[in-house]
Amino acid sequence: MKITDDLWDTPPSVDAALEKAAEFLPKGYRIAIFVEKGGYAVELEFPDGRSEPMDGDDGIRSDIMEGVRVAHGITEEKWV
Repeated sequence: MKITDDLWDTPPSVDAALEKAAEFLPKGYRIAIFVEKGGYAVELEFPDGRSEPMDGDDGIRSDIMEGVRVAHGITEEKWV
């Protein structure tokens, strides 16, 4: 099994997505989750201090996994 196989599927729960992120996120990267009245945001923080919002198109679990994939340079185009 390649690392992309492990990272492509959306885990069944937020806890499982966080555990997978903690296992596979490259050193120096962080995923931040912000919650406020009316919504939330998931951002990938890069080692150089930049951050980007993540949108996995299917809720917070997929947003978290999108951050891990972006950190690894995995895009949908590379997967197909």
